[in-house]
Amino acid sequence: MAKTLITIKLAGDSGDGIQLTGHRLAMIHALFGSEVATHADYPAEIRAPRGTTYGVSAYQIQIGCTRVFTPGDKLDVLLALSPAALSVTMGQVKDGALIIVDKDSFTDDALQKLGLPTDDNHPLLALNRQGYQLIDLPISQLLMSLFSQDKHKKKDILQSKNFFCLGVLCWLFERDTSSTEL
Repeated sequence: MAKTLITIKLAGDSGDGIQLTGHRLAMIHALFGSEVATHADYPAEIRAPRGTTYGVSAYQIQIGCTRVFTPGDKLDVLLALSPAALSVTMGQVKDGALIIVDKDSFTDDALQKLGLPTDDNHPLLALNRQGYQLIDLPISQLLMSLFSQDKHKKKDILQSKNFFCLGVLCWLFERDTSSTEL
């Protein structure tokens, strides 16, 4: 029997636009005709320092072609925009799940802040060894090169990571993005 439900979680630092992106992704799937259940997970601490586990914001969506009653339990797909987001959500990921990360955010400084290894046990290398399907996109670098000719500030360019990821997820699930375009 074909799988009828898929559970997706988007996670990042508070302020990364995860709630907006998750809502838009749910809306796109609903407009497509899928059944959708969502759960917004806000950080416990207001204005937590970036890159900390208590500042992680997340949005979970379960999508199905049959009735969906909950936002799901174990994740089939995880989008993590930071090492802290990956650290907080890894316990919810199914074996062999697809994990998409912003490779540019996995710097030695960011990993050391969380007490994670930076050597051969680097979290991204460990994911590959554990059998997860890892897509480590250099999202920040791609956006900077895409907008390098524009007169936008780096901070403003990097604030569009969430919609870049929305495009990646829409492409992955073959969904039209026209409902989110201005």
